[in-house]
Amino acid sequence: MTVPAAFPKVHVEITTPGDLVAVLGAVRRCLEDGSLRQIMLPNGPLAQMNLMDIPVTGPWPDFIEAHLTTAHGAKFALTAETFHGTGGSWAPVDDEVET
Repeated sequence: MTVPAAFPKVHVEITTPGDLVAVLGAVRRCLEDGSLRQIMLPNGPLAQMNLMDIPVTGPWPDFIEAHLTTAHGAKFALTAETFHGTGGSWAPVDDEVET
């Protein structure tokens, strides 16, 4: 899997621990350079962990959920179920997600 340095509006499936390492690393680089900003949704109890506090190579919490936005308003969601290893994704979301 190739993960772009700055995420375009594409869907990326996370099917292996290596995929999650790649996605988390790329997302953290984007958070550090300011091209992405994490959004803490009031109705997202699983989405309250700061991605910068999650180790890129683990250990990870059982479930990762994060919502992010670009300076131009594009919104994305990162989800990963790490306990059972059933996968996850990085994906653009529609504009109905509240920031």
